[in-house]
Amino acid sequence: MRILLLLLCLSLPQVAQAKKLKVSTISWGGIKSPNSLTPSDVGNIGFDLTTKISLDAGWTLGRAKLVPYVTMYTQGDSLGYVYNSKDKITVGVALKYKVKHHANVSFGMKYDYDFRALTGLAYYGVGLTSDYGLYRARAQKR
Repeated sequence: MRILLLLLCLSLPQVAQAKKLKVSTISWGGIKSPNSLTPSDVGNIGFDLTTKISLDAGWTLGRAKLVPYVTMYTQGDSLGYVYNSKDKITVGVALKYKVKHHANVSFGMKYDYDFRALTGLAYYGVGLTSDYGLYRARAQKR
């Protein structure tokens, strides 16, 4: 399951392409060694990886843009400790408002499926979301 999710996180951005839809992807993650400062984590390398795929088909609701998305997250470590393992898939939709040229705010709804390896249980449910983005590229001086 973990390897499948890891492969999906890395390969789906290249697969999810359409002619009329604008598909945007962003991936981020981290590696840390040791995974924590506990004696059992000496030599243990921890990792996490997140990939978010958003679709923009030009759907609007008033001044807001309607953007459906899928987010995949996986977390683990090199020693395979189950208490460090987590896999999560989120499917959601957001209303994005452009505040200024380089800033936006969004509000939405999501459905999470969260699997915990330690207990073997999956938690799932609906939630509300809100976030903001601020981006500005500066020209390079020569």
